[in-house]
Parts: sequence; C-alpha cells; structure tokens
Amino acid sequence: MVASNTETALEYAEVMWGQQDLERGLAYLTPELAASETVAHATELFDAFSNLGFDILEPGPIAEGDLVVLRVAVHGTHDKADFAGMPPSGKQMRWESIRIFRFEHGKIAETWAMQDRLGLMEQLGAVESRSADVTWAAGGNKPSLALPRFDGQLEY
Repeated sequence: MVASNTETALEYAEVMWGQQDLERGLAYLTPELAASETVAHATELFDAFSNLGFDILEPGPIAEGDLVVLRVAVHGTHDKADFAGMPPSGKQMRWESIRIFRFEHGKIAETWAMQDRLGLMEQLGAVESRSADVTWAAGGNKPSLALPRFDGQLEY
C-alpha cells in the first residue's frame, strides 16, 4: 500500500500544484478533507500567482505506513491578485514546503505542511529581510548569533 500511496501523493501534487486543476485534485481527497480549508488555500495561491509550479526536492518522497512526506519548492509570479494582504508585485517567488499526507483507503485524509512563510513574506515585501549576522567569538570555536529584533506584527 505504501507504493500506491506514494504514487497517489505524487499524482495529487502534479494535478493540484503542477496543473492547478482543483476539480481533478479533489478526487484524491476524502470528502472531509475536500470540504476543509485545504481547498481555500489552494484557491488563494491559484488566484494570486501565475505560472505556479513545484519541484520535488531530496529527500523524497518518504513513505511509511499510511503516511507520505514530500519536500517541495513552490514557485510562481505574484501578478494576479492580492496574497497575504499584499497587492500583486510582479515578482518571481520561491518557497519550500514539507508536506505530510495521511491516507485512508487510497485517498488523502489529512495533510500537514511546514512552509517557509517568513521567506515568502520577505519576497513579497510584507516584512523586512531579517538575515542573521553570525560572528565567531574571539579565540573560540562557537559562533555568536546576533538576530535583529522583530518590532512589528505579521497579519495573514
């Protein structure tokens, strides 16, 4: 069953993220998941970004039991509609995501994602870039990490 779950997860990713075919993508989901915020999130991305696509990154896919994990890079141009409160910028965006799918009877029943939302918000111009300044302590082998202080609020 693991092999077919892996194939299903890869097919779903291609249909939803590669082809932006929401109607066909719903066929891979249980009715409960299809009625969830998963669809709203996909629609928001499809509405805001043209030439949306994805790449499967290493390692991946990883499967065990009823779970399949994909590490992906999502990319597209933010030129169609507002996203996260930001008007279309015309900028090329790229962010990484780790997707975990849980299967029931060959369909995706649950999905979780860890995304680089901060990196995406920086690319959109919603937040100032917050790169860390790493320096080495004098005479030591331990880096000293100076992070800039965040002084605002993020709204999604």
